[in-house]
Amino acid sequence: MVPYLNIATHLEGVPYDRLLQEKGFGGYPSLAFMDAEGNVIGKPNDRTVASFASSRDALMSIDSVRAKAESGDKNAQVELLFLEFTLGNIKAEELTQAVEALAVHASAKQLARAKQVGLDARIYDLYVASFNDPNSGSSEKMIAMLQAGELPTPGSRSCSVFWSSIGAQAQKSGDTALLRRVSKGMRADLASDKQSQEMATNYERIATGLDERDTLVERQDSGEANLDAKILLLEARLDAVSLTSFRERLAAALVVASANEQIELLQADIDLEVNTLMVSYWSDGDKEAIQVQLFTLFENHEPAPSESLLGLISYPIYNFTRSVTDPKVLDDHAAAMNKRYGPESGINKLIKTMTDAASALREA
Repeated sequence: MVPYLNIATHLEGVPYDRLLQEKGFGGYPSLAFMDAEGNVIGKPNDRTVASFASSRDALMSIDSVRAKAESGDKNAQVELLFLEFTLGNIKAEELTQAVEALAVHASAKQLARAKQVGLDARIYDLYVASFNDPNSGSSEKMIAMLQAGELPTPGSRSCSVFWSSIGAQAQKSGDTALLRRVSKGMRADLASDKQSQEMATNYERIATGLDERDTLVERQDSGEANLDAKILLLEARLDAVSLTSFRERLAAALVVASANEQIELLQADIDLEVNTLMVSYWSDGDKEAIQVQLFTLFENHEPAPSESLLGLISYPIYNFTRSVTDPKVLDDHAAAMNKRYGPESGINKLIKTMTDAASALREA
């Protein structure tokens, strides 16, 4: 096996620059095993070390298993299906259907494995569906799976999206018990994934914060006054309130808020608007209109959106620079952002993106 790294440059005359597309991929990073003639003979299902190792092992054994299967060994025919799936040559649905057709010849372990493959595929399909339709109910369906004891394969991509999708829904609904269940699941099933472990810690923090919020609400319901600001701020810090709900309650909260709480509430209001715009941007929102709104907020709104949100808008700004034909427009935006946040802020990369694009337009 000879490792080979291909990087698309999008430059004229570079050999193999379209290799990614030619081998059936749509983005980086992508991984494939190829034979000496360059034919793809395997694609790991996940972008993990474990998936890479499984694909390598499958390639090492598939010829001998195929020979047994072709000689009439029914159990080998079942095992061959799993190897073909591991190498990305058949889909999960094809595998489960084929194994069911050979069920009388399959071992209990193979049948259980085929069932798990089907479950993992359904979970990932639900995750993809949630991007195409935010109202698909994918998270609720995953929660039903959790309640039924149907869990994804630990460490798999389905496992990652399963727990993160349920966690997001639990956070949205304020379900502290479910948040703690998600945190526990992430710690156990994604122990080697640093990002998942950080998410698990964050879910625990949110659950604790929501318990504190519930205590404040109980005190308010018992007659204690002037808690509106504290409750709303706590929900904003935990990202546990929608922009609509926040603004419906903001006026009442500002009346009873201290000076410092008023400042934080107004900051939370604009930051929540930016986050809401970005959710819309990545779903079905009008991307051009959202780009205009983002520039308006970051350049003119008082208070200014938090600097920590600058990275969040980098992609919309990058897309904006590619659509503009007037370099002065880019220069004006770069100058406004620099004046607002200063040359030492995290805005530097975004400003450079705009000024570089302006220079390229002038040179064209």
